[in-house]
Amino acid sequence: MYGSNSSVYTLQLQARCMVAQQATRERHRFLAGTLSRKKENELHIVEFQEDQHEFFGSAIYTMPGEVWALASSPLDPAIVAASVRTGDGFQNGVFRLPEESGAADAAAAADESGYDGGAESRVESEAVEVSLFADSPRKQEEILFHPHDEAGGAPSNRVMFMDDTYARVFDFEGGSLTELASMAVSEGEEALCAGWNPHKREQIVVASGSGVAQWDLRAKKGSALIPAAHEFGVTSLDFNPNRASVLVTSGEDRLVKFWDMRMSEKPLMTLANHTHWVTQVKYNPFHDQLITTAGSDHRVNLWRITSISSQPLVELEGNEDGSDSADVKVLTFPEPEDSVYSLAWSAYTAWVFASLSFEGRILLHHVPE
Repeated sequence: MYGSNSSVYTLQLQARCMVAQQATRERHRFLAGTLSRKKENELHIVEFQEDQHEFFGSAIYTMPGEVWALASSPLDPAIVAASVRTGDGFQNGVFRLPEESGAADAAAAADESGYDGGAESRVESEAVEVSLFADSPRKQEEILFHPHDEAGGAPSNRVMFMDDTYARVFDFEGGSLTELASMAVSEGEEALCAGWNPHKREQIVVASGSGVAQWDLRAKKGSALIPAAHEFGVTSLDFNPNRASVLVTSGEDRLVKFWDMRMSEKPLMTLANHTHWVTQVKYNPFHDQLITTAGSDHRVNLWRITSISSQPLVELEGNEDGSDSADVKVLTFPEPEDSVYSLAWSAYTAWVFASLSFEGRILLHHVPE
């Protein structure tokens, strides 16, 4: 594990979405899309090299518009799904990225880069369109690749697109999208965010307004799971990677709540440390004791929540106030005067994660010893 210092990379444009490059398991890599109405938008691949402690842009691709939603394929690092706002509406689909020319030399050219945190290898061609579903010109609130097959092993080819009303599930294979399911997932209020249960291939969970519902993709039926999860609205949700029944949600009420989906009348635990909206919450994909939260209060918090985890994490002892409680806030990483909209844990190791602020600053953080 590492110290609590952070590295920075600047997109130079506003942005809201960032994800880890899921198919890359030997390097710390993240993808972020920009959100500018006046300038040419880009998709950045950002890499952290541990041995040289460098955080740099490995490649930058031109995008056809503002990137409002983004997902990374667990099967192929060159495959991304995105919701891109163009002059005629939204272009929603799966894209194949061109080969990263010169990426191997990017770190060596760090001093020549105009981007904070390292060098860039600019790819002048647009992201290549693989397949689009043109029947939905609306902004997608959530795009998700499913990480596992039915046995919980190898990743699948499924991808889900969800706007504020409908969720569509496709099989992506051979350069085309085959629709497997389509259903209305909002009941009276707009769908805001969703999660695909990594333990149940045919189940998604959708937040609409202040409530959360679960949906069966085969039966195309839903049922209320948490009718009133957060006052004012749910902002994000995530599944515990190791405990199949545990879900975490964040909301506009400044709270983070953990739920047992089998008995969801009241939360297992509530965290209250943000002073404004909690914009995102993320489980560590390796150790479910580690949680990150981000907010419009300019904060990124790292938590150790052991009491409702699959097992104690003995490597982490103590926290910033000197206590050794099982459930503590380990650190706060401040983002000066900037709301934080996206969090992503590295797919490589458990001890590195990144945060993205609206002004386009990506901060790389380390779990402290």
